[in-house]
Amino acid sequence: MVSLNLSGNHLTGSIPDNIGDMKQLESLDLSRNTLSGEMPNSFSAMYSLNYLNLSCNNLIGRIPESTQLMGMDASSFVGNNLCSPPVTTKCPDDDDDGDNAANKEENPDEKYEIEWFYVLLSLGYAVGLSVFCTTLVLKKSWRRAYFRLLECMWDKLYVYYHIKGRKLMAQRAQTS
Repeated sequence: MVSLNLSGNHLTGSIPDNIGDMKQLESLDLSRNTLSGEMPNSFSAMYSLNYLNLSCNNLIGRIPESTQLMGMDASSFVGNNLCSPPVTTKCPDDDDDGDNAANKEENPDEKYEIEWFYVLLSLGYAVGLSVFCTTLVLKKSWRRAYFRLLECMWDKLYVYYHIKGRKLMAQRAQTS
């Protein structure tokens, strides 16, 4: 057998451990099923495998290391919880020595992007506030209207809390 396409057949369960015994298999498509569990290590024994599609299943864990699997496209593994190359997701138990140095080189760029966000946010706030204050200084009619609005709001709040305070004092006097 050279090619096996079982995609979209509603297969369940796990991939058999002895799938690697099909050493002459060049194409294997098990996509769009509900296969679960880990990929068997016997995949690494399939030296003739040129095409593999395991996408849209429920597979988990590490992709077995082999030259054939490393050369596969990452789209062949989407829709699963697989890790290690060719998928970009890093396995939890991977060593942080080699790849972490590359990530540290990328992280400062991300850090500066976050800082630039806050710098620009602050700058926008400062420009907006300065435009507002400048308008109040230069436009006498707007300044008067704005301070009348503030005074009116202050008077309403004062009256509201003054009446509430009187009512509470009257209720306390009645209960005592």
